[in-house]
Amino acid sequence: MKLAILILVLTLAVVISTPAAEKQVLDIQYVKTLEFESSQDKPADTWDFCQIDNGKFFIIPDYRIGDVKVFEASDGKLKLRERIGKKGYGKEDGFQRPTFCSFSRERLAVVDAGIKKIFIYKREGGLVDFSRDVEKEISCWAHPYGIRLEGDQLLVSGYTENNGEPFSFYSINIQNTSGEVSFLLPSYIKYDFKPGDFETQYKEHNVAAIGRRGPFAVSDTGNDVYFAWEGDLNITKIHLPSQSIDPMKFQRVYQKKSEKPNGLTALQNYARPYVSSDSELVMGYRKGDFEIIKKARKELSLVRNLFATEKHLLVIYEGPDRKKSGPSYFLQFYSLYDGRLKKEIKIDGSLDQRMSFDSEKKVLYTLLGGADEADYSIKVHQIID
Repeated sequence: MKLAILILVLTLAVVISTPAAEKQVLDIQYVKTLEFESSQDKPADTWDFCQIDNGKFFIIPDYRIGDVKVFEASDGKLKLRERIGKKGYGKEDGFQRPTFCSFSRERLAVVDAGIKKIFIYKREGGLVDFSRDVEKEISCWAHPYGIRLEGDQLLVSGYTENNGEPFSFYSINIQNTSGEVSFLLPSYIKYDFKPGDFETQYKEHNVAAIGRRGPFAVSDTGNDVYFAWEGDLNITKIHLPSQSIDPMKFQRVYQKKSEKPNGLTALQNYARPYVSSDSELVMGYRKGDFEIIKKARKELSLVRNLFATEKHLLVIYEGPDRKKSGPSYFLQFYSLYDGRLKKEIKIDGSLDQRMSFDSEKKVLYTLLGGADEADYSIKVHQIID
């Protein structure tokens, strides 16, 4: 009896003396910057890129030149290894305006905005050897604003119609030569309209054609899609196997006052994903007055990209920074379990909406620079969750 009591006392002592489990660390850490080895080989103009082999190769569609460039990362430099396609009208690997791309399971998808087609390439024996699959030339209704290969499905963020009903997100079966389409997100949900006469509501809201891009993330299981729409954090969850829409909302709700991010409590809401045609921002675009545009955008918060890990939805947004004149970038960690905001972090330095995420290694790549800039580079960040 005494021995049993002694063992119990010792056990309790060990439990009491054992420190509580450390609070989960959510963070983003800068790792390095990859510079292009040759200024002659860097992209002339690009909208998107993707990485393969855990950041060993980067595929960049060149919107201006009309080809797709493959770079190898080595010793902090990006060296051009291959050019896929050339300027043309779809025949013999021709591109007009290659924009978005996605790579998965040795297949590469490239959107050609010039001829409204999506081309599928197969990776051959060589590391950078790609050949176009002539049976997989997929026509798309309008210019997509983002794609992703997921198994045999090509997920597309962009406008299409089904019997006259507008949709903003759909998938294409690339195994099926007819390109069977699954319509996943009715546009009235994206705009937060009511079911029914979409065109009437569109006109009643006086919607201007600004802010149409819809970034989306796919869960690590490949079963769920999280779709946002540029300015609005009214994220829609779509279950792909059943093609059903989950009403789950991700909200900036803090469980305790102590969890509010210091200095960021004024940023309570995101801008609406569309603005009225008489707004200051729209008038600035119509007049071509960039001072008006710059002033109007200073108070906007725009979702730039979404990514998912097994536990969190990562939301990267551009928002006003009270400590400087221009905007800054912020990263938010939302729980995939209850949709609550767990942490918000200001990201040092500049980013861009051209991003690629390695969900396995949790590495974020961001392509910086532009057609009129000489400082094209790729920033590498490690996500800790």
